[in-house]
Amino acid sequence: PELLLVEEVIVNPKFDSIRDKAAIEILTTEYTYVKSLQTALHLFGDPIQNTELPPELEVLKKIFLSMSQIFETNFKLLRSLQHRFKNWSATQTIGDVLKDMAPWLRLYKDYLTHFSDALTALQNKNKTFQSIIEKGMKDPLNVRNIHIQAMLIEPVQRLPRYTLLIKALLKHTPEDHPDHLNLKAADKLFTAITSTIDAAVETAKKAQKMAEIQTLYSNYLILEPHRYLVSELEAIVILSENSKKQISLYAFNDKLLYAIKPPETRQNI
Repeated sequence: PELLLVEEVIVNPKFDSIRDKAAIEILTTEYTYVKSLQTALHLFGDPIQNTELPPELEVLKKIFLSMSQIFETNFKLLRSLQHRFKNWSATQTIGDVLKDMAPWLRLYKDYLTHFSDALTALQNKNKTFQSIIEKGMKDPLNVRNIHIQAMLIEPVQRLPRYTLLIKALLKHTPEDHPDHLNLKAADKLFTAITSTIDAAVETAKKAQKMAEIQTLYSNYLILEPHRYLVSELEAIVILSENSKKQISLYAFNDKLLYAIKPPETRQNI
């Protein structure tokens, strides 16, 4: 569905108070997020779902199916928020909207289940798949040339941010405000649900980091099912009085990667 521009929804009201600003941040970031999901599904999700790909890429169909479910839920949330902001006032409420959305956060658990394997699948050199990626990168809708990998991380990054945004709004909502109890309930629900999938979020973030390293050092096979990053270090090595080199050290559970910057001059130990 076509999204309304935030600018078309927010007409005339003056967002003067700290509470107003905290509330509008929920709306504007939700708009950006939903628009990003819509773009990812159009550029990559739909072509992948509608193309016959080898079995090892089946996980990409699964994760985009999960993303489409998340998009539908968050699109409804955005519409509800936009409706409230059309009639914004000092006593307007959005806590009930957020509270009603909280149970749907469980959709993210399925998404996170496939996330790590999906990032690994992105390294597949299948020509049909790579043509989908290239076409999506060149599509006029992809104005910032965002890679599929960056689009897949969006739900992982958005999930923990909800609790921060709600807590910020609750902090600046007086106890006698009509939205206080709803926001308090929403905060409790979001915190409880996200805590149950914190481990999955952490695993997803680690997988994202591994994918970033693989992108930087594409000459080496870094992404392996058994491999994970233990620690990393940025350092400057002084070779002589007039010679210094910046290096990156990545310690994996089974390998050490030593890289001299820029990435073009690197070696593996």
